[in-house]
Amino acid sequence: MKKLTTLALLIALTQALTACHRTPDRQALVERLPELPQQIADTLAPTKEENVLVTQEPPPSHHPSVLPREPKAQSCDIAYWGFVVYPLTECRPWSDLADGDVAVMERQLESSRWTRPSEGTRWYKLSKSSTRLTVTLVCGLNGGPWFARVTTHTSCDDSVPDHSKLEIIAGPQPFSVSWDGELRDVPPPFDPHSFDSAHEDCTCCAGFTECPTNHACVPQGVNCTAYPARTSHLPSKK
Repeated sequence: MKKLTTLALLIALTQALTACHRTPDRQALVERLPELPQQIADTLAPTKEENVLVTQEPPPSHHPSVLPREPKAQSCDIAYWGFVVYPLTECRPWSDLADGDVAVMERQLESSRWTRPSEGTRWYKLSKSSTRLTVTLVCGLNGGPWFARVTTHTSCDDSVPDHSKLEIIAGPQPFSVSWDGELRDVPPPFDPHSFDSAHEDCTCCAGFTECPTNHACVPQGVNCTAYPARTSHLPSKK
């Protein structure tokens, strides 16, 4: 009798431990998530994958009034690197969830503490969208910080404005924004002071020759000694 009692206790303990470590019902877990805020849902766009939505890239910003302030003897490609905080959202069917994501969701549902966008991924569900959905989606919202690059191209043509492009390199999906102007003209909410490292690659425009000693671009036939060394065209961020 004692052996049967001990066996029954062991079976009950095993069942209890199994219940504690049972894989949660993912679909039921997603249904408990808060709905993705409408203002964020409105920024999503479909991808080539069925039932997958991501943050839509903003349209290019063109400002014809942003023109070179003086004729240029050279054109340059300037690259900057830094980190940016920007909310990126990716929505997928709940069946695509990884085990690690499920564990994070469970902890999120157990905590009422508000989390800033830059403190990690927050999880939501998306059951209604302007895009036709066949299933409820689970959405991960993360504000970074993300490693990013800004490239600026200056043209030899005085009528062509400088053009820049910001690309988030290490985000969950490709994301970029472009505009006419320099780094200091980057559209909000991005901050030009988020970028420190820079590299400049310049070439002389038509009708100019690069001096071999100081790399200045001088009109063809002009003595290089009459011109100072080429100065950097890295624009000020102030």
